[in-house]
Amino acid sequence: MRNFLIFCLVVVLVLGAGVARSFDKENVELKILEFDPYFVLPIPEKTPEKFVGFSPSVGVLLQVVNHTQTTIQAGYESATLEIVNADDQVLPLPRDSNQGANKPETYCQLVEPKKETFLLLSLDLKWQGEKLTLINWNGSHNFDDIKPGLYRLRTIYNNPGGTISCLDNTNQRITVKNLGAGRGATNFIPLRIVHPYKVDRYTVEIDGIWYETVLSHPVATIPPKSEEATTPFLASIRITNQTSTPRFFGRADSLMPIIIGANDQLLPPEEGGRAGGRGQVCELIQPGESKTFSWNAQFQWRDNSLYLSGDDNFRYSWVYKDVKPGRYRIAINYFPSSISSKCIFPSETSNSAKPVRLSGSQGLVPYVPFILSEQPKL
Repeated sequence: MRNFLIFCLVVVLVLGAGVARSFDKENVELKILEFDPYFVLPIPEKTPEKFVGFSPSVGVLLQVVNHTQTTIQAGYESATLEIVNADDQVLPLPRDSNQGANKPETYCQLVEPKKETFLLLSLDLKWQGEKLTLINWNGSHNFDDIKPGLYRLRTIYNNPGGTISCLDNTNQRITVKNLGAGRGATNFIPLRIVHPYKVDRYTVEIDGIWYETVLSHPVATIPPKSEEATTPFLASIRITNQTSTPRFFGRADSLMPIIIGANDQLLPPEEGGRAGGRGQVCELIQPGESKTFSWNAQFQWRDNSLYLSGDDNFRYSWVYKDVKPGRYRIAINYFPSSISSKCIFPSETSNSAKPVRLSGSQGLVPYVPFILSEQPKL
């Protein structure tokens, strides 16, 4: 369900705590190409069964430029993500965070002199027991005991060169010799961790943006057992801009329906993916205004199984198989797949794309109950 551009997200993080470090003789240029001053991660509820299918995430797109005279290895094992709290202390990590079974594979990402490559780093915000934790996407390490507040993060590149063993693009292990040493660091970028404020039963405010799950009908009836018969099911998220600044929101690849069924079990999608074609579609929400993003779905029989399937009207679809009658809860979360985007605006007659910066605010909304009932017996 993640819509980030997936490279193999493997990052070896710093050991120990202390003040933020500086480097001399940097010969590798690092630039963070994508971040947002509104990058805000909402804290999910602690109850295990809640928000089980959605973790607020922060992604950082990193450009690595080789200014040395030799080829360097610029894989994820060379990148260290450093997070500093409001007291200028570097957040510590478990000392065994990349050892043993959790130690990530090394993939060949060789960069010749004066050439560049790109890395995408990602952190998820989750509860692990009683501790709120920032976890690397592949789960090999974490930052424990996160508190609400303002943080700064940056990426440090440091590779001694020499000989390495790594996996090539065919997943074959090869040995590469005579690699150059390199080091460098990005500037810091801000990251805020906030508690969502509950406006009402189904609405939360996250950093001045209101998010609300809206259902067209709280009760849906299973259609007759025919592939032609369907029961419509419309679920939406209403986004209201309560700040003083206009914000852009992406519509394609941004909605995440999360459905909880009996015994608080997540109903996993059997299928999901791009329907293709139209590119990113965006909405500009002015202060005090609202927009509604919808998941248009339907219940339908296929091959003797009841399916719930639908899409976001633009580029992404979800399919749930073997749905049973009963009580459910649904949340339509908003998770922007990118914050720098060329957008098409449905309110404009022109189809030409315009570069914009989307809001980095993520909508983690309360669940709304609904009932799927049997056909009435005649």
